[in-house]
Amino acid sequence: MDNQNKLRDVIIVGAGISGLSAAKFLKDRGVNEVLVLEALDRVGGRIYTVHNEKATYVDLGGAYIGVTQCHLNRMLEEFGIKTYKIDESTDTFVYDADTNLKVQVSPQGSFKIGSFLENLDLNNALRALDVIGNDVNVKEPWNSKNAEKYDQMTFQDFIDQTCYTKLGKKFMKSFINLNVTCEPYEASLLWFVWYIKQCGGVKRIVSTTGGGQESKTVGGMQQLCIKMAEKIGNEKIKLNDPVLKIRYDAELNKTKCCQVTTNSGKEYFAKKIIVALPPINQQKIHFTPALSPMRTQLNQRYPMGTVIKSIIYYNKAFWKDNGCCGSILQLSSDPTKAPLFYTLDDTKPDGSKPALIGFILADRLRALINNTKQERCNMIANSLYKVFNDETALKPAHYEEHTMLNEPYIGGCYTSYAPPGFLTNFGPILRENIDKKIFFAGTETSFNWSGYMNGAIDAGERAAREILVEFGKLKPNEIWVEEPYKSHYRRHEFKDTFYEKYAPSAQGFVNFSLHALALGVIAGIGYLHLKKGGWCECWRK
Repeated sequence: MDNQNKLRDVIIVGAGISGLSAAKFLKDRGVNEVLVLEALDRVGGRIYTVHNEKATYVDLGGAYIGVTQCHLNRMLEEFGIKTYKIDESTDTFVYDADTNLKVQVSPQGSFKIGSFLENLDLNNALRALDVIGNDVNVKEPWNSKNAEKYDQMTFQDFIDQTCYTKLGKKFMKSFINLNVTCEPYEASLLWFVWYIKQCGGVKRIVSTTGGGQESKTVGGMQQLCIKMAEKIGNEKIKLNDPVLKIRYDAELNKTKCCQVTTNSGKEYFAKKIIVALPPINQQKIHFTPALSPMRTQLNQRYPMGTVIKSIIYYNKAFWKDNGCCGSILQLSSDPTKAPLFYTLDDTKPDGSKPALIGFILADRLRALINNTKQERCNMIANSLYKVFNDETALKPAHYEEHTMLNEPYIGGCYTSYAPPGFLTNFGPILRENIDKKIFFAGTETSFNWSGYMNGAIDAGERAAREILVEFGKLKPNEIWVEEPYKSHYRRHEFKDTFYEKYAPSAQGFVNFSLHALALGVIAGIGYLHLKKGGWCECWRK
């Protein structure tokens, strides 16, 4: 039975990877009276692995590991969880379903997929994101140069002002869809540029080799959460019991400074609380006293992204027979023609269960959410047939998909996204504790791969350090710790080519060409007039 009257050191709300990381960190440093409360029937939150005969195991939530995600790599090493690299040994395919453009691109080469002007446009837009990012303060983006200007702009404003070609605009729309599962008109430019920078820049965030999608775990990512729970003590983790109330007012007994009430009616007491939930889900908890007006507004204004994760299985990896590693970009203004913007090979490391994994994102998903699972599978298969002109694509052996949109205690993935004005108004209080009693974790509160599992671990451990400072076990200057990079991670360094650094924008090239043409015409007219008798004669005529 639960000892509900027992005064615990810390109660953690949420058994996702951030809450579990906080609990493990505290236990490792001698804080044993920790209780973790979870609304779902499993640990992991947005990390979710399913096991079945057709797929063996499949990650329907967070899965990918980047070489610079040092917190996550350290945790995987600690628990002895093996990883494998995503295949990128052959070409990436790009297919525009609207124009029937089909291009093969080497993963190691410059990203060129269209005409000369279209490639100038793409290069300039991607380069501009890193250029703006140079002035962004990762830890305090609201204090960056031009913060208010960029925070009042949407990413759609950036596209309209920067992109010159239809392909450029279409690609950049899909670029934000893929990275943060929202539309350009929904997200602040400042926030998105910050998000890219704190992941290491444009190339780092989108790349497979050396980037955020380099590896996966053998056996599925949820095993990390299960192993963390075992180390914390499964008896200290209560599942299937959502937190309804948190009371932290002065009327409580001084030795019981916080009270937590769950849906089952159980009451628990602790000295400190860590809330490891996405901000918007914190609205499901009734706080006494009420949260400050700014904190309440913050929780209302940081919504979750929109995505379905889709995995389509085949009896053989036909894409490899066609010279493709499995990385495919599909562009289209019609979601039924190309439901998945981006796919990766998801074949098991031993070569079994050939599969492609991808994401139905943002407005594409909103357009297809009322279709059946089978209908979405058929659309994906048809789109792959158009890419490869191989009838094998039309005969999938199995299909898995999952969305967290309808999970009431998650509400979406991958992460929360910030609309215009959010960072400059609410950013400074995102990680701010309440009366040194309630502390906040969750990947959204990190600035080291925020939105990813690495950010979740970083945030959980940071919140734990804040509490250790209050317990007198750490000094305030020890809250923020740089995770060391280990040389055996084999970090891949990205270098820009001369073209990527110095190529003009498409609009700049066109303007220059028009000016050059005009000067050429003027010079030609002058030359003809000079041949006829000189400028004075010309003017007289």
